[in-house]
Amino acid sequence: MAWESGATKQALYDLEHPVVYTPRSKEVQQARMKEGEFYRAFLEKLERL
Repeated sequence: MAWESGATKQALYDLEHPVVYTPRSKEVQQARMKEGEFYRAFLEKLERL
């Protein structure tokens, strides 16, 4: 499960720290926030296993 945790942490980091800034609509910003919430919840569940 270590690689799942590492991959999820990397995806969350990439989501929160984009390489190139691009302006986003409010809808896209909200979708990215929900995606971040999903990754954080997934990490919590992985850590409990």
